[in-house]
Amino acid sequence: MTTQIAYLTTTELTALYQSGELSPVEATRATLDRLAEVNPKINAFNVVMDDSALAAAKASEKRWRTGSPIGPLDGVPVSIKDNIPVAGFPCRNGSLTTSDTPVTEDAPPVTRLKEAGAVLFGKTTLPDYAHKGVTDSPLTGITRNPWNLDVTPGGSSGGASAALAAGVGPLAVGSDGGGSIRIPCSFTGLAGIKPTYGRVAAFQGGPFIGMSHKGPMARTVRDAGLLLNVLAAPDPRDGTSYPSATAAYDDSLDISSLKGLRIAFTADFGTDHIDPEVRALVAATADVFQGLGAEVTEAFPDLTGGPEAFGVIWNTGIAKVVEQTPADKRDLFDKPIKAMAAKGREVTGVEYLLAMHYRDSFSERLGRFHQDYDLLITPTLPCTAFEVGHEVPPDWKEKRWMTWSPFCYPFNFTQQPAASVPCGLSNGLPVGLQIVGRRHEDALVLRAAAAYENAAGGFNELSDRGSRLNLAG
Repeated sequence: MTTQIAYLTTTELTALYQSGELSPVEATRATLDRLAEVNPKINAFNVVMDDSALAAAKASEKRWRTGSPIGPLDGVPVSIKDNIPVAGFPCRNGSLTTSDTPVTEDAPPVTRLKEAGAVLFGKTTLPDYAHKGVTDSPLTGITRNPWNLDVTPGGSSGGASAALAAGVGPLAVGSDGGGSIRIPCSFTGLAGIKPTYGRVAAFQGGPFIGMSHKGPMARTVRDAGLLLNVLAAPDPRDGTSYPSATAAYDDSLDISSLKGLRIAFTADFGTDHIDPEVRALVAATADVFQGLGAEVTEAFPDLTGGPEAFGVIWNTGIAKVVEQTPADKRDLFDKPIKAMAAKGREVTGVEYLLAMHYRDSFSERLGRFHQDYDLLITPTLPCTAFEVGHEVPPDWKEKRWMTWSPFCYPFNFTQQPAASVPCGLSNGLPVGLQIVGRRHEDALVLRAAAAYENAAGGFNELSDRGSRLNLAG
């Protein structure tokens, strides 16, 4: 039963709930059993919510039996990244510097999920304060990729991606301040989206002001869209959230054709720093979009100056985290955090404002770019997953993670919706395709992602519903 349920989609689960062939309690127990089976191999969870998950599943089961489910996620198991507070459980942020005392208030995304009847069953691992693009930390150790246990699932939402790829629940909530949803989705072959900033309400006050988005991760685009619709509601605790709930994903949209869409396409942003096989797989997707009726043009925005500006903003954000931590606990931080914070402390106020000015001017430039193009399609990353235990690929000359992930963080600057979907395998590991849209056009991004997935296949096809992974069976 556990293996059969592991790779069901949200819609497949709820169809079985509707018919009475499966109950939310059975699905939740199977999810918890799957977690217990595979977590010793992938190390994707640091909190398991057995009792509260089963209680929520029993309440959902009663609603389904009386024909009164709350909505499309009622009774569906969902995991939560452990930098998002869930009342009654610790929120560790992946750090030894944090308390193991349970928090008392749900974050806005958690509130939305509970209102929708979803079953929250576990908190997923992340690096220390989500500071890098792989997932390992002094608190939880190394999280591993189910496609190959010797390589990373990416980060910082790496626990979420590893769990989904391993068949532990159909849905996960992650966060993305510089690629932290899209990087792990690329490395594990998943569908995920960094929504338009403000689409998903969240607690404010994090280190990366105006750049950290909460969003959905799933094995199919449709599931990611259904989760985003639930998450996308206003919350009075977040003054940047949208004032009213609006559909982020329209399940009725035609995904058999993208006729009339103007797509700007690049396989490499004009750089040689990309794996040739990754470039070839991304380049081949242009034919798929043309086959769907879109007008595809080779074009991309100039990213000059972005790495420097991002480094200033990122390092000062990390310095803020360290400065807000009691001095007697600072030695507990992961080593890269200490190095980043040291650089952040050296940044002057003028240098910080110049970096923020770059961010604003780049956003304006992208706004003008999208007057000519409805979507921008790019590689998510220039490489596939690399060996665990490293912040950068072992043969990489640079020391920091953002140097091997240059295509994601520009769209945190702009606060645009940006999705990642798989576009093939290179040496048995997934390659990601990034789809970027105008601000507020999340539904169009997801429609294009769903159309591509429908035409070319997604996680389920690449993995044969998990049977091609190391954890199959």
